[in-house]
Amino acid sequence: MPHRCSSAAWSAILLLTAGPAWAQVQPAGGPAETQWGPLRLWNSVFAGRSSLAGDARTGTQSVVASISGMATGADIQLDRITLLGGSIGLSHQTFSSGSGNGDSNDVTFTLYGRHTLFDRAYFSEALGYGWHDVETQRTLFSANDFLKAQYRSHDIGGRIEGGYGFTLGPASWISPYAAFVGDSYHQPAYGETSSSHSSIFAASYKASSIAVTHIELGSRYGDDFTLAPNRSLSIDALVAWEHELDDNPLVEASFETEPGTDFLLRGTKPAADTALIGAGLRYWTSHGFTVGTRIDARLGQGTTIFSGTADLTYLW
Repeated sequence: MPHRCSSAAWSAILLLTAGPAWAQVQPAGGPAETQWGPLRLWNSVFAGRSSLAGDARTGTQSVVASISGMATGADIQLDRITLLGGSIGLSHQTFSSGSGNGDSNDVTFTLYGRHTLFDRAYFSEALGYGWHDVETQRTLFSANDFLKAQYRSHDIGGRIEGGYGFTLGPASWISPYAAFVGDSYHQPAYGETSSSHSSIFAASYKASSIAVTHIELGSRYGDDFTLAPNRSLSIDALVAWEHELDDNPLVEASFETEPGTDFLLRGTKPAADTALIGAGLRYWTSHGFTVGTRIDARLGQGTTIFSGTADLTYLW
């Protein structure tokens, strides 16, 4: 059971939850801009779950995956128009498809930045690297007859986004945006080991590189409410359309005991077109600390992906 579906699908989530994303896309001159400090330290926890439906016509199986983890990082406001930062994240994934299942321990490194253009426009980018320690298991005819495999893989992903912020009121804004997201998942060659040491169904998989890319078109909305002197509550919401650009991923495999039995395994994909929705809250204090939480969803035909984050940030 190759890990072709899980790490590639979750790389984008790891990238987006590597830091409080609202700070990278806040329109210039927005209500929270004057509260930014020159240095920001943050720590976040995140969790998510995805369900992708299989397709009998193409021979793919349904996939269910979940992830949980934490990330910590720092960024600095170099000047009024440029923010640069980096983070490291640790996570654990589980996934299942048909008679197979597995898990992965992951380490993720991310660099990100944001630049203001023409006072109200912005351009943001993020680049992430993920390392995965993967174990898989396939059950054959009984619970005592199974095939196991273990390997280490990695992926590189990135996001480029641009938008423009419009002020709606003294403390509210809306920002239409467009983004491109890409990930390249690299899986080494590996083979399965039978629990009975003699199964003719044990398979070996060739090394492969799988690309996952999509575009987003949408809009963000934000508002800021004063609760007390030097204390406030910020809210933000996201609505967008996401379109997949890549073809179905393929992995070449063969039965270990039967040379020349090469066959292709087609990976399970999200729907070609999905809706993105999200909402977040952030509480600001006068001592430089902020607490934020966010929920995001990606919904489409045969595709359901939910993720949530919570973070604690200190503005130095």
